[in-house]
Amino acid sequence: MTVAVGELAHFNGTGVDADGFLVKYQWDFYGNGIFEYNSTSTGETTWTYQVVGVYHPVFRITDNDGGTDDASIRVAVVTGNEPPTADAGPNRQVHALDVVTLVGTGKDPDGHIVKYEWDFDGNGKYDWSSTKNGTAQWMYTTTGTIYPVFRVTDDGGIPANATSSIKVVVFPADKPPVAKAGTDQTVHAGQTFRVSGTGYDIDGKIVRYAWDFNADGVADRESPTTGEALWSYDRPGTYTATLMVTDNAELPVTASDSIKITVLAPNKSPKAAALPAVKVYVGQLLFFNGTGTDEDGRIVLYEWDFFGNGTIEWSSSFNGSTFWVYNKPGTFNARFTVIDDVGAKANATREVTVQTKKPTPAPPLIQFNLTFVVALLIGIGVGIGAGVGATYGYLHASIAKKYKKVKELEIAQHAEEEASFRGTQVGEREPPTLRGGDQL
Repeated sequence: MTVAVGELAHFNGTGVDADGFLVKYQWDFYGNGIFEYNSTSTGETTWTYQVVGVYHPVFRITDNDGGTDDASIRVAVVTGNEPPTADAGPNRQVHALDVVTLVGTGKDPDGHIVKYEWDFDGNGKYDWSSTKNGTAQWMYTTTGTIYPVFRVTDDGGIPANATSSIKVVVFPADKPPVAKAGTDQTVHAGQTFRVSGTGYDIDGKIVRYAWDFNADGVADRESPTTGEALWSYDRPGTYTATLMVTDNAELPVTASDSIKITVLAPNKSPKAAALPAVKVYVGQLLFFNGTGTDEDGRIVLYEWDFFGNGTIEWSSSFNGSTFWVYNKPGTFNARFTVIDDVGAKANATREVTVQTKKPTPAPPLIQFNLTFVVALLIGIGVGIGAGVGATYGYLHASIAKKYKKVKELEIAQHAEEEASFRGTQVGEREPPTLRGGDQL
């Protein structure tokens, strides 16, 4: 046997006498001829060795006739062994049919652990062992509360072991949810952006959406109903944003998915420009041309507020050119706005003075005295009827001729405006709108 210094060693010697009976049992623990133990009834006893070494203790029996018989054994006395300690880890809650990882550890103050074992069912039978570590995987197939046992054994001359147990609660089987964080994004420092994550659970529903924007394991935004959230980063860099979704199982399960957020330098605001101040008449067609530039992006929206009252009457995603007609006089600060692809805005103002509409020239009228004309015609020998008819015909032709010239001037002016209107549209991607209205 092998015992440690100072450890209580157990000896159990037995014997028989075919023609009588035994009267003495003796033990010489060092094999040096000195019997330290004597008994008339039993050969079972204990002894403690204080010095390391190998000994050959002798067991002797004596019968009632004085006959004796000896037997010897080998005892190795080794340095004392400090027992190890075992730790089975924290209590666990798991689902049936899930692969569970149990992590047990052990320490030995005067050596090292040479064997790790798990009794997964707590039934006294060790189901798994390893000489490397105490990390093992197991699948529980039934629900309930189980107390698995973890055991470690050290490398002592007389190996010592230690055990530890944990509580494992097994819940009904559950299929994990699925998280979808969306697509990678590129934004500017200081820009508020939106993430639109989703999740689903084939055997239940999602009850919690949480976003971790700083990769520190802590939810920065969470909701019981949606995976959409707003966030902004202060400094440029590359960040990982993780969406975590949790299902409604009795033992909730969380799944996650991540996207990459590339944060550029802060956005530079766009610039806007509009045509200079102008004076027009009520009802006159007026051309508006606003332009915008963005040195680190692009313009995505052009807007005109023709009355400068905060109401946008016109907008386009292509350019800032359009027409407008004012239907009442006044001075208006038409406001032009451009918006870039980050949402930054720039404005420009055009002052428009609208004057009362210029009156349309009336056809000239010729005043005449019919009596005078009749008398004049009689005096020169022309008949009254013929004179009146000829005079009326002459006057009608003269007036019609002058009115025709006025109409031709108006038509020419309209054609000129129409040509100007159409000429400004060359190369535009969407047709202009011709609208007008009173100030709101």
